[in-house]
Amino acid sequence: SAGVVPIGNGAFFLEDRITGKFTDLGKDTYSVNFPEKTAGTGRFFIHASPSTGIRPQLADPNELIVRLWTADDKLNIQGSVSEQATAEIFDILGRKITGTRLSGSTLNVLTIPSTVRGVYMVKVTDGAKTCIRKVVF
Repeated sequence: SAGVVPIGNGAFFLEDRITGKFTDLGKDTYSVNFPEKTAGTGRFFIHASPSTGIRPQLADPNELIVRLWTADDKLNIQGSVSEQATAEIFDILGRKITGTRLSGSTLNVLTIPSTVRGVYMVKVTDGAKTCIRKVVF
């Protein structure tokens, strides 16, 4: 839960990037029920506005919000995705190196072949939403 302490004419908005909803915390409440064992970051963001009536810019509704990082020979994908989500890895020339279906969880860990070294692009797709990020293995 969060409480708002008024600061002049400022406003605080809670952004839920899964639903695309913004809530003015000074005027409204927002609640959500999480599935059991939910963990992670990247879903909720707090935006501050210097005066009321200014609404923050909406996130791209087609952008999938996930966090990507590498460790050892692993690609970590953190964020809520469905069982239909996929991850694809491309080299800098755009050639597909590998692709796999993700599990419907908030953390997917993919083992990367030891021959994959350098800068690559990772594309995570879940329905109509996508996330494309550069990673270094």
